[in-house]
Amino acid sequence: MSPASDTSPERLGSPPARTARTRLLVVALLALAPVVAVAALAAVGELAVGPTGPAALSDPGLLTRWGLPVLRALHDAAATMTIGLLAIAVVALPRTTERDRDLLGPHQVRAVRLAARWAAGWAGLAVGVLLLTYSDVVGVGLGEPGALDRLGTFLVDVEVGRLLAGTVVLVAAVLVGAQSARRVSTLAVLALVSLGALLPPALGGHSAGAASHDAAVNTLVLHLTGVTAWVGGLAGLALLRRHLGPHIAASARRFSTLAGWCFLAVAASGVAGALYRVGHWPSPTTAYGALTTAKVVALVVLGVLGRQHRRRVLPALERSPASRALFARLAVGELAIMAVALGLGVALGRTPPV
Repeated sequence: MSPASDTSPERLGSPPARTARTRLLVVALLALAPVVAVAALAAVGELAVGPTGPAALSDPGLLTRWGLPVLRALHDAAATMTIGLLAIAVVALPRTTERDRDLLGPHQVRAVRLAARWAAGWAGLAVGVLLLTYSDVVGVGLGEPGALDRLGTFLVDVEVGRLLAGTVVLVAAVLVGAQSARRVSTLAVLALVSLGALLPPALGGHSAGAASHDAAVNTLVLHLTGVTAWVGGLAGLALLRRHLGPHIAASARRFSTLAGWCFLAVAASGVAGALYRVGHWPSPTTAYGALTTAKVVALVVLGVLGRQHRRRVLPALERSPASRALFARLAVGELAIMAVALGLGVALGRTPPV
């Protein structure tokens, strides 16, 4: 049996209870994102319904107002995990077969299996986001009589409807591709397609309406690429750390280089995006400015933790793979802050940039 095909639990497995606990912990951390999104939107008044005016007349109801940010945060978390797992499979995980460098090694196969599971969840959430966005746009609750009568028109004639439908199609393609991928080059293509699937919902936000549209969209692409590869990649390494064994140090070192570039991309594109949307740095006394400031604080904290990874964790892992517990503890802290930042990003997308 070739190394690429030897993916049996006996070779790659770790105690099932520990693996299950790790997965539950990662899911629980990512679940912070919708909690933060809803809390932030409620704090700045974006979930309230005015007593008068057009907004009140077209209110889609409680389910859509509160459910859309929740689903959007979960959608972004699932997309981030999918993209991050594909990214580390391409650039960080060991390729244990020498016969064909493009053939997936067993650790990469495991990462792709996990990516396919997250892609399945992403696909379902993408459908949910599409339906609730339709409800939000037309101002009709999904439970009302005839609520879906205009869905076909929304998908064909409304730009945001076409974009969200495109997301569903692209995520489905990623799901199918991940289930059958056998080569690293295929994973690179799937990662790019995944990024393409993540863009349409974001392009319906404030960047699409910014004065410098092309520049704003370009910064958004850079921002999403950095965030998903960084957050999803770290979460993926946390999930796979027990299976990597002696390869954990080299994998973490390669990911650290990727994470460093992602940090710079996220910071630069985040600042540029805020300036493009508002025309100046938003005041922290406004709702948009307060959320932006909170994201900046989260990014600074993540930069400090990332430095700790480089200075303490990586040398410890290189001395002994048993130090992966230290890696796990610091990764948990980083993922919690990353989940908060994801939730703040969703809240920003539904807050007027003033």
